[in-house]
Amino acid sequence: MVLFGLPPGIPAIILLLIATAIGVIAGIKSSSNNIDKEGVNFLFMHSPTKPRAAFTLCIALPFWLWALEKVIMNGDPDLGAISFLLVIVSCGFVLSRSTESAGCCDCSNVPCIMLLLSNALVSLNYIVPLSFDLPLTLKIYFAIAALYWAILCVWNWKGRKEGVDKKERDSRDHDHGEYESIV
Repeated sequence: MVLFGLPPGIPAIILLLIATAIGVIAGIKSSSNNIDKEGVNFLFMHSPTKPRAAFTLCIALPFWLWALEKVIMNGDPDLGAISFLLVIVSCGFVLSRSTESAGCCDCSNVPCIMLLLSNALVSLNYIVPLSFDLPLTLKIYFAIAALYWAILCVWNWKGRKEGVDKKERDSRDHDHGEYESIV
């Protein structure tokens, strides 16, 4: 994509920054827990899977559309059309399985594992072309994106644990409250 004559990779970096800003807003809006008190800190440090999946979805969607456009319009093979679609599907699965109270998956670890693997696949997808003969700015973008998605991979997995910890805390608080009302 050539944007205002910018070198290859620069438009993608700009899109990544914009998508990240939109993702922060979506992640904060998708959570009903502690968000008013802690805002962005809550999203990045203590949020369960639901806000993290909303954030990740906002990053994956424009890049999937871009990859899809390259495949359809130019006939360029782009693994991003598949890997970003897997992220979108796994985010949708996490969001559909998240409980409102805990913001984490109720059913099993499967949605979180899908998100973990799809994020890792996107990261690997960015690592592969680093050995190709490409413009330096494009290689810089690929390196940034590979690291970004690797961090998202770990961050999304950590969200699963945050949700489980919150459910356990809520359960203890609920059980403790019932015990106190009996005594």
